[in-house]
Amino acid sequence: MPWARLAPHPLLMLWLDSPDWPGDCPARHADGGEALVIGCGLGDDAEELARRGYAVTAFDISPTAIARCRERFPQSPVHYRVADVLRLPGEWQGRFGLAVEINTIQSLPGPTARPQPPRSREPSRPAGCCSSAVWLAARTRRMACNGPGR
Repeated sequence: MPWARLAPHPLLMLWLDSPDWPGDCPARHADGGEALVIGCGLGDDAEELARRGYAVTAFDISPTAIARCRERFPQSPVHYRVADVLRLPGEWQGRFGLAVEINTIQSLPGPTARPQPPRSREPSRPAGCCSSAVWLAARTRRMACNGPGR
């Protein structure tokens, strides 16, 4: 798989390791908080968050990707699951303090490229945040953004 890094995304690592991030999110510093990894691929970002103390749920639309995660990390505490980003399970509503999305939503074609789920279906809590590679890249270049969760 040419897209697979087999390591956590560098921008996620930069965000996690940075002591002072503009517009920071309290969930980034919450040991033991719940995190959701959207479009987890082969699981490296999810495993890094689990290593740092998060209770992680990670999903991908591909059953093959989820099977590979379970093969690669057989003793993992991460709950890997097949799911569709456009039809999130109801039990995830408001559950997570941190949602991480890297190169998933922005790669969707056409009108689905920027889905706007109703507030009641968002996985992160109101005080939580969503981290995306696009948002993180913008921050590293000191570009304006709408802040966490946008």
